[in-house]
Order: sequence, then C-alpha cells, then structure tokens
Amino acid sequence: MVAFLSLVLHVLVSPFKTRVRLEAEIIILRHQLNVLRRRVPSKPKLATADPARPILGGLHHQYSRT
Repeated sequence: MVAFLSLVLHVLVSPFKTRVRLEAEIIILRHQLNVLRRRVPSKPKLATADPARPILGGLHHQYSRT
C-alpha cells in the first residue's frame, strides 16, 4: 500500500520538477549508460584460428561418420 501511495505521489509531483533537476537527472542517466557501455565489450575478439573453425568443424563432421 505504501508503494502504491508513493507511486501516486510521484505521478502527481513529476510534472512539476524543475528544469535544473531534470538536467541533473539526464546527466546522471547518461553517466550510468556510459558505465554500462564500458562493461560490455562492443564486439567479440576473434583469434587467428577462429575463421578456420567452421571449415575444420565441417570436415570433422563429414569424416567422423565413417
């Protein structure tokens, strides 16, 4: 019940936030996004043998049926 009242109060008060508070919230959210982006690698690093792996796997699969 307390959480519901808190939600209702938040919905009623949120349109009246000051511009400075909104700008501060945007800065904080951008910082959080930057931190999360640093934690997640953008692309997986491929080793030198990785491009040949599908070819070798196919050959292994084909010749292992004998």
